[in-house]
Amino acid sequence: MTLRRLSIFLIALAFPFAMMSCSDSSTGAVDDGGDDGGDGGDNGGGVTEVIEFPITFEKDITYADFISDFNGGELTVVDNPDPSGDNTSDKVAQMVKKGDVEDAQPWGGSVLLLEDNIDFAGGTQFTVSVWAPRPDTKMLFKIENEENPEQAFEREITIAESQQWVDVSFDLSGADQSNAYKKLVFIFDLGTLGDGTSDFTWYFDNIRQEEGDGGGGDPPAEPVDPAPTPAEDEANVISLFSDAYTDVAVDTWRTDWSAGDLEDIDIQGNATKKYTNLNFVGIETTGDNLVDASTMTHFHIDVWTPNMDVVRVKLVDFGPDGAFEGGDDSEHEIVFDTLPQEQWNTLKIPMSDFTGLQNQSNIAQYVLSGTPAGEGILYVDNFYFSDDGSGGGGGGDIVELPLTFEQDITWADAITNFEGGDLTVVDNPDQTGNTSAKVAQMIKGAGATFAGSIITLTDNINFADGTDFTVSVWAPRPNTTMLFKIENETDAGQFFEQELTIAESQQWVDITFDMSGANQSNTYKKLIFIFDNGTAGDGTADYTWYFDNLEQSAGNGGGGGDALALPVTFDDTSLDYGLTDFGGNQSEIVADPTDGTNNVAQSTKTASAELWAGTTVGGDAGFGDPIPFTSGATTMSVRVWSPDAGIPIRLKVEDSTDPTISVETEAVTTVASQWETLVFDFSNEASGTAALNLANSYNKASIFFNFGTTGADAGEKTYYWDDMEFGDGQ
Repeated sequence: MTLRRLSIFLIALAFPFAMMSCSDSSTGAVDDGGDDGGDGGDNGGGVTEVIEFPITFEKDITYADFISDFNGGELTVVDNPDPSGDNTSDKVAQMVKKGDVEDAQPWGGSVLLLEDNIDFAGGTQFTVSVWAPRPDTKMLFKIENEENPEQAFEREITIAESQQWVDVSFDLSGADQSNAYKKLVFIFDLGTLGDGTSDFTWYFDNIRQEEGDGGGGDPPAEPVDPAPTPAEDEANVISLFSDAYTDVAVDTWRTDWSAGDLEDIDIQGNATKKYTNLNFVGIETTGDNLVDASTMTHFHIDVWTPNMDVVRVKLVDFGPDGAFEGGDDSEHEIVFDTLPQEQWNTLKIPMSDFTGLQNQSNIAQYVLSGTPAGEGILYVDNFYFSDDGSGGGGGGDIVELPLTFEQDITWADAITNFEGGDLTVVDNPDQTGNTSAKVAQMIKGAGATFAGSIITLTDNINFADGTDFTVSVWAPRPNTTMLFKIENETDAGQFFEQELTIAESQQWVDITFDMSGANQSNTYKKLIFIFDNGTAGDGTADYTWYFDNLEQSAGNGGGGGDALALPVTFDDTSLDYGLTDFGGNQSEIVADPTDGTNNVAQSTKTASAELWAGTTVGGDAGFGDPIPFTSGATTMSVRVWSPDAGIPIRLKVEDSTDPTISVETEAVTTVASQWETLVFDFSNEASGTAALNLANSYNKASIFFNFGTTGADAGEKTYYWDDMEFGDGQ
């Protein structure tokens, strides 16, 4: 394999980190057991100590000799905690996913080493009884060669049920049966770091190999209709594959380093590419066929899949020298993890989203990949670059604050949508409370959970006009969120953002973003809008927002008023306390329910709140001065009123300019429905979080009530808090 092929291969593998971890941990398994398991011979426990199908965990053997944990996974054999339903076994496997060990990673898991290689004559379907702690967790099941981790095959499924035994089946018919597989790899909730609690503890049992369909059941669905016909003018298109345009020359639609099969098919007279058994496929336009997309604004592809839950699109540019590995190559990959199956999805990706591409005039490679690795089926059509007219600088139109959307300009020239966001200017649908004729409409369609849109201003933001940005917004549902971000025109690393919860729905309300924490030595020309960040849209009315009248004003953040300082008492009406909610919290400053002369913060953890829902005080800017931690002086206190005793309250402090610098700790309420002072000692950090470093600066605080429990589990709860101060509150 050439270096070029190797680099693409490693990048496109579905879960390379899991493979590498498993390989490392397999070495540990051999060391732990002496010579046992290394060659399938003497395992130190007698000939009866073997792991073979079906695996029931009832054998009287030393299972630890066959288990290798990696990156925070911990697999043991324990008593069945729930001998009911379909599994009354005495013993089961317990998988705890930890976050407080040194090498903990989101791909933490465990390996179980079989006595012999898998014999596929016994079937290609593997069924497991599993008990999950929460609804909709994920289980990845992987088979791997004992010595070569690149020889592997995996499937991941979602376990909808929780706290009950259910059977899940993994179809491994796509595995290369010419390889030998002796390792079984288990990873739960891949992509999420565990915390070692009951929320990250799974049980499984009764792993059996079955004949399954093996590819002989109902064939996968196929598209009946062709992809939609694109409407862009051919003069503004560079097409590689589309019946609607004249195509440029393409070296190959499947390179020899691809892992997948290609078939050219016809759907109602429309030529279509069909990829099967897809892990990744390379498409190339090299040499005389290099594509100059430097004047193009978008990359377009239509895809249809019956089974892929992740689709990745990568562009590779060979740089000014036009040659591979000339020292100036660059690339960027876009991931789509919420595309609907069994329908055509039109992916119109702004070229500005390919932030890793340092050059766009010598594009040579296009890599399509996804999961399930090795089993993907992907239909492709309308593969082209386009220029929507926004690349030329807007044709003289001026886009400036305040944004009222009443200007007679071509708004599409100033707007860039990304990952499923669709921003347009439309007639105001509700002139009650906002009588403007025109407003911005944001539709969040199927795509990334961070789908949104960019408006590029004609000039950089002038902070002399203020650091508060107020916008009128109309939300489709209660308690949606709006993220507002300012960004440098060419350097995406220079940005500042704030997210607010919109409590109201189906009415116009004003919300204000305090951007005083932005580094004013940077320049910002892009305004970025993301609604319900972290949740995939569906393009319906439930995911349609309107906003208008974005205005800049002095505010309290940068041009006046006193900086927030400890202690925080909520009694000074001249201060902006900057309560900023996230994850489904709703907070405001109210009168103390037990003393009407005292102001306190009220935080409601709603029924839809995440387990990490919380509230930041001081906004993104935080306190004016760092919290004065020293050796022996590492505590803060908060006076708290909770409806329940015995719940954990977490306090987090961080550097307002660098969120990677933080420390978290917890205290537990001891009384219900009355005030008490809780002391938080940051020298005793919460499990899985960074330790206090006295060399760092911490000037921002966030509080989390009933941390680790969702609003759905606890029900909506209201908490009050006051008198946040340094020290123990005495």
